[in-house]
Amino acid sequence: GLTGITFGENISGSNSDLFMAVGNYRTVIESWDNGSSWSQGIGSTYPPTIYGVAHGNGQFVMVGQDGSVYTRSRLQGVTEMSSVPTFTFRDITYGKDLFMAVGQNGIVFTSSDNGTSWDNKTPEQPYTYFGVTYK
Repeated sequence: GLTGITFGENISGSNSDLFMAVGNYRTVIESWDNGSSWSQGIGSTYPPTIYGVAHGNGQFVMVGQDGSVYTRSRLQGVTEMSSVPTFTFRDITYGKDLFMAVGQNGIVFTSSDNGTSWDNKTPEQPYTYFGVTYK
């Protein structure tokens, strides 16, 4: 099933909007027509499950199993970024020029460079975070 969805406006200055959804079994689907139709996303090189996707600063950033992080821009396709292999990310959000990913064992990581590098901001709590949002 699907585990995350996000929306990006005016992708790469094209005046086109994009919904992107992610999920189990390497699912990445996208819609360029406000959800009327969906097509397979950008390949199947992802981990078995991608749990979250967020859009910000012209990039889609996807997080999932085994701490994997992928980015996608309309012009560049998908790039596998660094990972945190001992953790699983469950969700990601974007706000104030910062991506924040959360997950198992209370992990909290932030990235100010579109998912290229990540800073560990994990608090001293053993909880699993399943969601995060920016308001």
